Amino acid sequence: MEELLREKTEDTPYVELLPSGKITFKERSLPEDSNSFFAPIFDWVSEYVKNPQEKTEIIFQLEYFNSASARKFVKILIEFEPLFDNGKNVKVIWLYKQGDIVIRDRGIEISKVISLPFEVKEI
Repeated sequence: MEELLREKTEDTPYVELLPSGKITFKERSLPEDSNSFFAPIFDWVSEYVKNPQEKTEIIFQLEYFNSASARKFVKILIEFEPLFDNGKNVKVIWLYKQGDIVIRDRGIEISKVISLPFEVKEI
């Protein structure tokens, strides 16, 4: 399995999906066509969960994201739930800038609809 890297643009996040089990989304996510943007990410995740590492860490460090991206992030996280249910170490780390209660609260909202360990941390 190969890594999937996407450099950030004005409207899309930096994405780093590593076979080692480190998955990162950073910056802003408001792609014009969220289906096209997220399709290769879903493909990668589908392959990864077939043969995952013992530890998977999913890191979100977002400044802004739209509702279409939020739905995609939730769907991505749901893909990892069977790994956790089967005893794999899966953890979501939601990072937000000091004082950014909007991003903090969006992370808390997402944490309530998935069944993975979820840590919300100020940076």
